[in-house]
Amino acid sequence: MQMGGTVQGGYLRMAFEKLPSEMREILFLVDIMAMKYKEAAKVTNVPDGTVMSRARRALADLVDGTACANTEYAIKTTPLKPRYSQAHIN
Repeated sequence: MQMGGTVQGGYLRMAFEKLPSEMREILFLVDIMAMKYKEAAKVTNVPDGTVMSRARRALADLVDGTACANTEYAIKTTPLKPRYSQAHIN
């Protein structure tokens, strides 16, 4: 996996690497590999709901800077809204 070569990309990589391993794994599968929640649940052997909550929490941690040592570099965005359609879940 390769995340941006810019300074901001470096901070994103640092923040991603500071996430707990189970959150990193889910975020990688769902957001980077574009797996559906059910597929990611099978790969990781956890319930669908756990995959959904871990993906949401990991994204929230990246956005608000919780995963980043320096919150100055947290991604600035509007509050998280559901980003997956029902088709993505099934």
